[in-house]
Amino acid sequence: MVTDLRADPYTGLRQTYTMKEFAQILDYHPVYVRSLVSKGKLEATRTPNGGRLILLHTLVEWARKKGHTPEGVRAMLLKLNDLF
Repeated sequence: MVTDLRADPYTGLRQTYTMKEFAQILDYHPVYVRSLVSKGKLEATRTPNGGRLILLHTLVEWARKKGHTPEGVRAMLLKLNDLF
């Protein structure tokens, strides 16, 4: 079993998500997410290899602004964590 080093040891939730994962969680197209990041509408951190990661708190705040309930966001995150 591989341990995800990005996971919070207390909650098991990862603290960073790729743009593709963000798109899957919120049912967006990945190109739309890239566009949001490029336009500065969605904050993402650059990795040393040029990739971009979205922090958990950014994902949760975005989802809340778009009308998702905290319980709904948590369910989406848990489902995604099971997939990866």
